[in-house]
Amino acid sequence: MNRATFAAVVALAMAVPARAQVFSDTIQVPVTIYDFHSDRTNPEFEQPNDGVKHEGMVASSLDEDRKPALGPSPYRNYYIKYWFRPWDSEKGGKGDFTIPDYDSTWQYQRWYGDQYSNNEVVSSSGTYSGSEAWHAEYRYPVTYRGTKTIDHDTAFKNVVVTDVSLPFRHTGGGVYEYVNERFFPIDNKGFGVEWHTNQDNEYAVDIDGGTATRQERTHNYSFTMELHWHFTKTPGLTFTFRGDDDVWVFVNGALALDLGGIHNSLEGSFGVDDLPGLVDGETYPLDFFYCERHGNLSRITITSNIVAEADVNPPNEPPKPVNTGTGPQVQQALYFLGNPPGREGGTTPDTLIVSFSVPVQGDTLDQYLDNPEDMLDYIGVPDAAVFEDARVKVIDQGSDGEVRRIAIVLPHPNLVTPLEDSLQARQDVLVDVYGNPTPADSRVTPIEWGRNYDWIADTSPNPFVPAVSRVPAPIRDGVSTSGKEPVPVSAAVVQISSVSELDTDRSTLAIYDVVGNLVADGLEAYASSTERTRYYFFWDGTNENGRVVGAGTYLAVIKLRSGGDVEVVRTRIGVKTE
Repeated sequence: MNRATFAAVVALAMAVPARAQVFSDTIQVPVTIYDFHSDRTNPEFEQPNDGVKHEGMVASSLDEDRKPALGPSPYRNYYIKYWFRPWDSEKGGKGDFTIPDYDSTWQYQRWYGDQYSNNEVVSSSGTYSGSEAWHAEYRYPVTYRGTKTIDHDTAFKNVVVTDVSLPFRHTGGGVYEYVNERFFPIDNKGFGVEWHTNQDNEYAVDIDGGTATRQERTHNYSFTMELHWHFTKTPGLTFTFRGDDDVWVFVNGALALDLGGIHNSLEGSFGVDDLPGLVDGETYPLDFFYCERHGNLSRITITSNIVAEADVNPPNEPPKPVNTGTGPQVQQALYFLGNPPGREGGTTPDTLIVSFSVPVQGDTLDQYLDNPEDMLDYIGVPDAAVFEDARVKVIDQGSDGEVRRIAIVLPHPNLVTPLEDSLQARQDVLVDVYGNPTPADSRVTPIEWGRNYDWIADTSPNPFVPAVSRVPAPIRDGVSTSGKEPVPVSAAVVQISSVSELDTDRSTLAIYDVVGNLVADGLEAYASSTERTRYYFFWDGTNENGRVVGAGTYLAVIKLRSGGDVEVVRTRIGVKTE
């Protein structure tokens, strides 16, 4: 990051019901990070710049992959098409031997220190030498000269890091905050520290004042980060950001905040009510893109309630029925394609992930686990055709049994047409946690495309009591332990339902606490002896030193490997005392 203060403040005020709410102490927010080379082989990272904000670097709308596209006024970002995509993906930079050509692209040797001490550096603000030469790095004119062909395709090579989550702490009123005065989320990951530590001088100076020490420069810079979330629009939502470097925020695919450029800490804001085309009560995506393009320091503060999760059941106080007549409705429906035939024959099923507008009483779902057509109306083709032999699996259930999401496994492929077909909850079939049934005029929700869905994770019991909550005997006795540690007698069980075969020798589970510290790592995967597509992880509630952890919520990061593919699944595990 340019001198690299990243102090971001995101503030969203959401209307909340008058009834009491209890919010989780901490929420783990997953992000995806793309680590680029910081050795100046990339013409758009770790390069001289003018140190100011540039608007119009990106287009006003996201592209078809929900990524930022080149805008009308680029600034050292002509190849932004590669900033948020894996290098070896279909649209990544692998195989592209062209690069953007800028007149101010410097090589590895041109950096602070001896190279400057013995040579004058001319920038737009003057001529500098010796210990003052660092000024040129942030006051240098940049001119784009088109593209040129080189002898390699690795200028925009990146490493994708997906096992990072930002722990947001509840500060009150549904607002969550993440604070990190040294924001280095990919130290010891990706390309690592490539060359900052080779500079013994102290000329790497924050443009706002102060000298970055050698220790502060021993970090991994030059990366981009993206965060995605869905929220339901209510009156009064606002969004404020303060920080650097490039930051763009899109709401419903449209640019809402534009803070491009390698610049000092800047602030911008918008009100969701002022954005055109948004309707109260509807759900919309928020897409947040951040770039760390010049290294020395890194700080981040994000304050937001768009990522908030509210526990609507206060402890020791059962919720009172609210006779509004709204009841549970289908809030979102995502369609995930299954995989082609496996080695043992047979195609894997497609899946519908259905999210409800409010938590549903779990026991009202029990009678529909094998007949979803009695719970949901399918609009597009006959219910009986789509839901024939389908089964329902609960994938997001609270400690009191309330259900927020279900998966409907569809054994018959090619019957769902996303963006054309829809789902609607049937009248009076489901009941929310306040006692309200589904209304007659419940929402008709279009089915959208989901990602290529491979895994469903389910944890039980959740929360659990270490040394007390027992692993069910059918599970403990029904897994293969060949070459593995014995299954613990007491543990939380993370069950993986898959649509492809899992490599249990290379798949692992790691546990993190609320501040992101690693608690336990390398927990093994166990295959079911009776069901080919079912696997288990076990955590006994102890840390790396064998001590039982304290009560609270922990993040489970599961790395699932199948062939050459790696999928990272995150879920939360609660720990409590008797």
